[in-house]
Amino acid sequence: RAVTRDEFVDSRRDPRAKKREQEEADQHLEWRGGLAQKREAQEMARRMAEEANQAFARHAPDREHEDSMRAAARFGDPFAHLARNKAASADAPGALT
Repeated sequence: RAVTRDEFVDSRRDPRAKKREQEEADQHLEWRGGLAQKREAQEMARRMAEEANQAFARHAPDREHEDSMRAAARFGDPFAHLARNKAASADAPGALT
């Protein structure tokens, strides 16, 4: 097999330079930026856009807001164990008879 000029030059280059070029190329890959963080930022931007379209004063709570308030865990909530048990029992399959 004949070796091209470019292949010859690449074989003679400093191995550290090759490694540096590879690292620079890897920095542009999408996964280097954190896919989960990008997805979370997009979701946050979507929620912020939805909130911006709503009225500033809420006279009647909407369903989504109410669900998010109910789902939030609060430190020192004396009835939190009841909500957890209620949710767990709703997800549990029925008794076999």
